[in-house]
Order: sequence, then C-alpha cells, then structure tokens
Amino acid sequence: GLGLALVSQGHFQEALKSLRKGHEIGSKRPDWPYPTMEFIASVEQQAELEDRLNRVLSGEREPRDAVERIAFARMLCAKSRHADSARMYAEAFAGDPSLAEAEGNRYNAACSASLEAARGGADAAEWRGRALEWLRADLAALGTAPSDLVATLEHWKTDPDLASVRDRLGDLPEPEREPWRGLWKAVDLALAAAQPAAK
Repeated sequence: GLGLALVSQGHFQEALKSLRKGHEIGSKRPDWPYPTMEFIASVEQQAELEDRLNRVLSGEREPRDAVERIAFARMLCAKSRHADSARMYAEAFAGDPSLAEAEGNRYNAACSASLEAARGGADAAEWRGRALEWLRADLAALGTAPSDLVATLEHWKTDPDLASVRDRLGDLPEPEREPWRGLWKAVDLALAAAQPAAK
C-alpha cells in the first residue's frame, strides 16, 4: 500500500523498496493474486527515468526519443510539475505527431496545461490556449464508437484537472471565455448525439 501511494505521488525510487518488500511477503502466500513482479518491473523503468529527470530538464541529457518524452511527461505530471509536463508532451508531439493520438496523450497534455494555468502565473493565458488547442484536436479526433465516446466526454465534464477552464469560465479574461464556452458546447452536442446510439 505504501509503495502504491508513493507511485501515485511520483516517488518511484522510494516506492520500489516498499513494492519489493510487499512482493517478498505476499508471494509466499499460495493464494497471492497480484502480478507484483510485473508491476515492480514497470516501476523500475520509471525509477530509471526519475534518476535521469533532472539532467534531462537541465538540458544536460536528451530523452532517447519522442516515446520517452511521453514517459517523462507523465512522470512530471505525477510530480505536479505541470508546466514541464506540458512542454515535454509538446516536444514529443513535435517529434512524432502520431503520439498525440495514442493512449490519451493529447488529453493528458491538455490537463497538464490546464493545471499549470490554474496556478495563475504570468503565462497562464498561454497554457490555457495550449490546453484549448489540444482539447479541440482531441474532440475532433475522438472515435465514433458511441459507448466509448460517451464515457470519454462524461469524464471531460467531471475531471477536476479541467475545473479552471470548465467550471470557472467567469474568472477567465473576457477574450478567453467565448472560445472555452464554444468547446464545452461542442462537447455537450457530441455527448447528446452519442448517448441515444449508445443505449
């Protein structure tokens, strides 16, 4: 449990100690149902990235490729380093545009940008603009399978990562409000069109 909590907070090196101990204890039970060695292997990869993270962010090292940039972006988001996460996603998409379409990457990038904008820094408008661009592109690219579309869009409407650009539009600078209202109206229209077909 401690290992999983540390993973969720982005502390992969620390998490490995607890995960290995948990596996050591649990796997002695004949009814142990968890694939803990697979999970440990995944966290070991993340710990290796974490070990290189500061050198990558300082420019001393470069990620191996665009796919690894996505892995760094996810890690940075887990560590609440949202600006660095969004930048890493943008660089990954520039290196390999197909990655924007895969595994929710573009949506996750928009969430990182939105979370950074919610901090209210001098570049908040820039981050909101990037989030809006990514969400528009994701909405346009969403699949046509009604059940998947409904679940995806319902998540968009409740995800706390997007609260500052969904639930508090009146707090945004006036020129930004209408584009965001337009996005959420398009989401509602897509959801309404998909729901009857999904039943």
